[in-house]
Amino acid sequence: MTSLSVKASDITVYGASSFVARYVCEYLVSASVDIWKENNSSGALRVTLAGRNISKLEARKSEMETQLEETKENTLHHYKDKEALQKMADRTKVIINCAGPFEVHGGENVIGACILSGNTHYVDITGEIDWAGSMRQKFGNENPDSKCKSKIVSFCGFDSIPSDISVYASVKALREYYDKNKSSDDKDVIKISSATTWHHCMGLMNGGTLHTALNMPLNVKDCLFCPTKDDKESILSLRRVPLFINDPFILSSSKIVDSEWRNIAAKSEWTNQLPSLDTIQLKQDCDKIRIVSIPFFMAPVNAKVIYASAAALGYSSGTDTYFQYRERMIPFLNKKSTPKDNFDKDLYLSAISGFFTLMMLTFCTILLKMPVVGKKLAMILLPPGSGSPDYVSRNGFSNVYAHVSSSDQKYKATTELLFQGDPGNLCTAQLVVESALCFLQQHLKELPPSTKQFGTPAEVFGDVLIQRLLSNSVRQVTRRMIARRKRTS
Repeated sequence: MTSLSVKASDITVYGASSFVARYVCEYLVSASVDIWKENNSSGALRVTLAGRNISKLEARKSEMETQLEETKENTLHHYKDKEALQKMADRTKVIINCAGPFEVHGGENVIGACILSGNTHYVDITGEIDWAGSMRQKFGNENPDSKCKSKIVSFCGFDSIPSDISVYASVKALREYYDKNKSSDDKDVIKISSATTWHHCMGLMNGGTLHTALNMPLNVKDCLFCPTKDDKESILSLRRVPLFINDPFILSSSKIVDSEWRNIAAKSEWTNQLPSLDTIQLKQDCDKIRIVSIPFFMAPVNAKVIYASAAALGYSSGTDTYFQYRERMIPFLNKKSTPKDNFDKDLYLSAISGFFTLMMLTFCTILLKMPVVGKKLAMILLPPGSGSPDYVSRNGFSNVYAHVSSSDQKYKATTELLFQGDPGNLCTAQLVVESALCFLQQHLKELPPSTKQFGTPAEVFGDVLIQRLLSNSVRQVTRRMIARRKRTS
């Protein structure tokens, strides 16, 4: 195991020639000065670019050198060459993996190399739930040795950090408010029964994201049937509540999740697929806004991450209260709307835009999921390595509103996070780089023993990541928070 202090590279960007990696490298250059100021160190951030195409790596290296005087290294690593990947992992502190689809392009070998190194951390921008779950099951169970200090954190892009940390921040705010304002009739520990996030964003999908989504499997058998209690896979029984695409706790330890919570979570995922009339409050002492929301297209991925965080961090704090999560999309939102000013007009506009957005997403999903035709069409419209024009990415935005409630519905908290840049590119680049930079700090808490190497962004980074985003000088994230108790008549 190479000591962190003598490793040649601070961060290695694997898949550095990909479309999103362009923005990752750009953000690394901008953040380089800040991270070294924090550590009172001289010199620039030591970055290695790694991938399969040496000419593309040279071009990306040249782009970075025009913005930063420190010379960058680049190395050629094929995802099937385990020996080369191991050398890459041994010489760096953190690997940012941008080479998706991760199941296809050797993400398993990169994670395996980080685990074997013993102290190389790993973050990626995947949204592949099945693959991430299988990595946790394979390497988490096979590496219980306490000497391994490597941390593996997937879903560090727009999937799923905004949802994960906004719920985490709301839960923390509610608990702090409860401890200060609880009455003599209240219990000692507050239990969180539900959370909902609403996403209002603008941006376009890139080729890598589209083809990753098309490669994600759907196991109908596992969704409908489960093994009997004697664990004989040949004997299956029909699930009381079918799973929506996948097990809501695929990223959690099975030892801390009972069947009743799984059924409640699965039912919540199914009901989340319907349009709904919601009420949100954006600021303290301001009017509430009523909007029509539709299911967010990344909810099947993000929900699994939030449930894993809920199980690990004890949002429910007991088996008598089962935490539920919904994730919504707001196609139209007028923040200046009030019940006295164009209320009906804005409500109707949100309903109309929601209907057409839902129809369009449904049509595109069916078309692109068609055998043979779907993938060929995707290759024509948005091949891997392609993406939205730069001006679209830079003028995009992403706002997320998280609302959590206590089990007795007396206490509530809301967090609003506003990100600059489009979700799939600039926002994703910022989030995965800031996640990697968290590993260069020395005050991260240890993960629970049951998931020693693996964890969710909220579980591993928590307040460290939130503070980095809020104090960021490259693209600052704005946060508003409300915690309150329901008024009694």
